[in-house]
Amino acid sequence: MLWTKTLFLIPLLGASALVSSCNLLPEEDPPTRCPRPPTGLEDPPTTEDPPEEEDPPEEDKPLVITEALEFLKETEWFAPYCQGFSGLMPAEKCAFREVLSHPQADGQFKHLVEEGTNAGRLYGLCGVYYTDTAALCRLVHTHVDPADTVRSIWGCAVVTTPIRDLLSGISEGVLPHALREGNCQSECP
Repeated sequence: MLWTKTLFLIPLLGASALVSSCNLLPEEDPPTRCPRPPTGLEDPPTTEDPPEEEDPPEEDKPLVITEALEFLKETEWFAPYCQGFSGLMPAEKCAFREVLSHPQADGQFKHLVEEGTNAGRLYGLCGVYYTDTAALCRLVHTHVDPADTVRSIWGCAVVTTPIRDLLSGISEGVLPHALREGNCQSECP
């Protein structure tokens, strides 16, 4: 069925159309504006008083390397949406959610951007969108080559996608939101 393949490529084509407005792409001069912090997707601030004795900040502790982080670091697939006609939850999406809930999520996602495969770097950027939006520009310009490609899954379509085509979807929060909030027919174990 031709329409089903076209339907699942719509997110990919939409990201390609936004490339011209993506401020994460390298320019002759460094970008002057970075993505805005996420709105409406972050957790509401708490009004509880901090405890009397505080633990050292997470960034001062050694980085904890979890199984989910290792999995994302080595994955070759970028799969932000449910897979197939039955809407299966990709293992990468489950691992992303696990890292996002970790107390050291910011350090773990930055580690992914620095050390991961091309797909791992994209998952890292999606996480940094939530943990340190202001760092997105710097991380892209120092650790990501937009000319590279990544194998990705969009519903039932398995394609090789230029990273350049995905950066605007990350900077605008579309792909991070799909990883964090998108519901599939199956859930994470």
